[in-house]
Amino acid sequence: MREGPIYIVEDDREVRSSLVLLLRSRRMEARPFLQAEDFLDELALLQPGVVLVDFRMPGMSGIELLEAMRRRHCFWPAVMISGHGDISVAVRAIKLGAIDFLQKPF
Repeated sequence: MREGPIYIVEDDREVRSSLVLLLRSRRMEARPFLQAEDFLDELALLQPGVVLVDFRMPGMSGIELLEAMRRRHCFWPAVMISGHGDISVAVRAIKLGAIDFLQKPF
């Protein structure tokens, strides 16, 4: 059975590249996005998958991305990642449908 893609929405180039390298080394399909807006622009064309999204990014935040996905009736599994999170951010992400919240470095 083929696994769905993993979409990485992360503004930090090193983190984004490391995640892509790690996932592809495990033979997983990884597709990186620099900004939440880039991901949303292509959302209708993407096959369902898991979204790894950074909490703090320039422009639209990870929380705002989750909100926008829900408004578009997109309920794909998401994992929020952050080096700046706290309990209130984690709770908000989970309430928006994130299945987990990972603190950087992970």
